[in-house]
Amino acid sequence: MASRISLGRELDVISDAVDAARLLADEITTEQFSREQDFNRAPRLIKSVLSLAVARMELLQRAIGGSVDPRWLATSYNRPLPASDDREQQDVILDAWSPEHRAEMAKVELRRFKKTKGSRK
Repeated sequence: MASRISLGRELDVISDAVDAARLLADEITTEQFSREQDFNRAPRLIKSVLSLAVARMELLQRAIGGSVDPRWLATSYNRPLPASDDREQQDVILDAWSPEHRAEMAKVELRRFKKTKGSRK
């Protein structure tokens, strides 16, 4: 069965990650860390969380734009909710590409690569 991705649930997780980075930044500014080691580690944690959020948003943008198979976004946390849920009815669902579509997109990429490679000679 093909993978299905809930856009709403994916965006919720990205939002949670950005919120976690904001909370860490608040902890730094108010000096709420109990150990200096945690205080010193926080900026790297913020950078890591935000880097992950940006990477997911970029992949999501590419999947929505059709340049990458939404299958690459599929995780346990962004599976669509059961159809009986009201939120599911309002959600945008991204379906993984069929094998035929993946094959067609691979051909397009191969033609693009050959064209680019030929122009470098």
